[in-house]
Amino acid sequence: MAPKLDLNFLNDMKEIQKIDSGLADVVSNSIYYHSYYLTEELVVVSLADGTLDKREREDLAAKIYFSSNKAENVAKPTLRSKDKDNLKTNLCDFAGEKSWKIFNDLEISLDCDWLINPIEEWDDHQSFRDFKKFVSCLACVNDTSERKIKLIQDYVGSSMSESKRQNILQSTHKNRSLLKYNEMTKEIPNLFF
Repeated sequence: MAPKLDLNFLNDMKEIQKIDSGLADVVSNSIYYHSYYLTEELVVVSLADGTLDKREREDLAAKIYFSSNKAENVAKPTLRSKDKDNLKTNLCDFAGEKSWKIFNDLEISLDCDWLINPIEEWDDHQSFRDFKKFVSCLACVNDTSERKIKLIQDYVGSSMSESKRQNILQSTHKNRSLLKYNEMTKEIPNLFF
C-alpha cells in the first residue's frame, strides 16, 4: 500500500503545483527524500497490495517479469531523481531490473512464472504466497499521512505572516476535502481488521 500512497501523494503535488507552486515545490522537494517505496527495489511490494487496481498490479508484474534479473548485488535502494520521476505516473514506471531483489533474497526468483499469469491465479503459486506473507510482515513506519502533517507543519512554521499561514491552512483543508481524505482514513482500518 505504501508505494501507491506515495505515488498518489506525488501526483497530488503535481495538481497543487497548478494552484500554489511554492507550496508544491517545498513539499515535493522534501518528499523525494522520504518515498523509498518508489524505487526499483521496493515498488515490487505493490504486487501484494489487494487495494491496488488489478490492471496496475498485472502491468507491474509483467514489467518485472520481462526485466533482466540483475538484482543479485543490490545493496540498498537508489535515491530517486526528481527530473526522471516527473514523467512517472504509474507504479510500473518505477519497476526494472532491480525489482528482482526481493525475489532473489527470498530465493523464489526461479519460480516467478505467476508474474505473467492473471492475478486470479497468483495465489495458486507457493512462491507468490511466500512473497505475500513476507510483504505482510514488513513494518511500514512514517507513513504518508505522518509525512504530510510534518511537511505542512514545517512550511506553516516557516511562514512569517499570519495571512500566509492562513492561506496555507486553507489550501490544505481544500486539498483534503477534494481528495476525500476522511473517507480514505475510514477505509484503512477496514483493510486490516
